[in-house]
Parts: sequence; C-alpha cells; structure tokens
Amino acid sequence: MLLRLVAAAMLALLLVCLSGCTGFYGKNDGFSGYLSIRVSDWKTRAFAAEYYWNGDTSGEALTITIPDEFNGAKVTALGGYIGTGVQSPFRIVPSTDNKRFADEEHAEFVSLNSVDETVCEQRTLTFTLNIGKNISKISNIVSGSRIAVREADGSTAIYTIDFCFECSPDNTVFYSRDGILYSRSDDRPVAAVYGTVDGETD
Repeated sequence: MLLRLVAAAMLALLLVCLSGCTGFYGKNDGFSGYLSIRVSDWKTRAFAAEYYWNGDTSGEALTITIPDEFNGAKVTALGGYIGTGVQSPFRIVPSTDNKRFADEEHAEFVSLNSVDETVCEQRTLTFTLNIGKNISKISNIVSGSRIAVREADGSTAIYTIDFCFECSPDNTVFYSRDGILYSRSDDRPVAAVYGTVDGETD
C-alpha cells in the first residue's frame, strides 16, 4: 500500500513538472472572438493558439488583442503544446479551417497548391498583435506563412503574414519598439519570432 501511495505521489509530481516546466497544456479549448485559447488541465494558465482570419483586411480585423486572462486562467504564452507535447503554435489560419465559423461570412480561400503563383498578386498582410502584461513565453509562433484568397474579379492574391507588436508597459519579460518585440533580459529581438542570431534579424 505504501509503495502504491509513493508511486502515485511521484506520478502526480511528474505531471506537475511537465505542465509547469515544459509548458505542456491540456486540450480545454475556448475562444476570444476569432482567437483560440488553450487552457491548462489545472485551469491556472493558458496560451493563445490559432487566430481564424475571415479574409477581412480592415484595421479592426487585423488587430489581435491577447487577453490577460481567460475564464480565470492567466494567458502566459503565445503558442504552446497540448497533450503530451504536440505543438500548437500561434498562427494565422483561414476561418474555414474551423467549423465554428463555417456559417459566418468569409473570403474564398484556396489551396496554394491549386494556383499558379507566377500570375498571383503577392501581398504582405500585417497583423497588429497587442501583448498583455502576463505573456512571459513565446516559443512557438508562425510568421511568414501564406494564405491564398480568390478575389471578386476571379484573380488570386497570396498574402504573406507579418506581425507588428504592441506590448503592455507592465510586461516584465518583453517590450516593443517600432512594432518589433524585444526581450527585456538582453534587449534583443525575440528569437522565436524573428529567427535572430546574436540579436540580428534575418
């Protein structure tokens, strides 16, 4: 009996370490508008995952505000993991990728594999990302991804996703300047976002 109790205690401790040390989270999903939020099994922390873009290119549609809290859990990361370590990055995806938004108005998204990119208009689409005070980890974020949209005239535009950061002055880990996100620890652009080496952007 004693051995079973010790084994159970060690297993519980291991699970806590996995959640707290490696950033593994559960699968308790929720939404803040078009932003998917994933909450830990203990419901104390959460991370921002996919943002489901409907094709609207107006300023409001391209502004994403990461909430400080979601259903009582602090939102502490952009991107993370689910289950036993499956990557769940923060990224922009077509709203048609989620059946939750299937009945809402959206652009005509098309597969990149189905278009001739040489005749497509190439555009950069910049999302303003408002980072709150609780974000302390950014280890899994996708920037530079591309989404193809069929225009009203039948042509196809390919949007390359970029981010402009606005960070709360109360954030003790990151700060922003001129739309770039920096780490307060070394005053360098955040490597997970920009793929930096010795502070230099690619």
